[in-house]
Amino acid sequence: MGLTPSPSPDDVNLEHVLPRTIADLSDWPDFNEDSASNYLGRLGNLAIYSSKENSMIGNVPFEDKKKEFAKSSFLTTSEITKYNKWNQQAIDDRQAELAKLASKTWPLQ
Repeated sequence: MGLTPSPSPDDVNLEHVLPRTIADLSDWPDFNEDSASNYLGRLGNLAIYSSKENSMIGNVPFEDKKKEFAKSSFLTTSEITKYNKWNQQAIDDRQAELAKLASKTWPLQ
C-alpha cells in the first residue's frame, strides 16, 4: 500500500480552502486581512485535490467549495464538509486531526 494519492504528480495538488487571493472578504466573514494571512499557509487550510478540479474551483466562498469537496475521492478532503463554516477554529481543529493522522501513519521509531 502506497501513501501517494496518485502516481502522477500532475494529477493532484494542494487547494487552499481559505484562498490565497480573496477578492471579497465578505465571502470569508471570520477573517480579516491579518488573520487570513496568518492562517493561509497552515496545514489545516490545505487540501489534496484534483489538479483539474482545483483549476476550476477558483476562489469561491466556503459553502461553494464545500459542495465540491464532498465529491472528492480523497478522504481528508471530503471530511472538510463536516465543518459548518471555515474559520480559525476550523483550521486549528483540522490541523490537529491531520497531526494525529500523521503520527499514526509515520510513527516515531
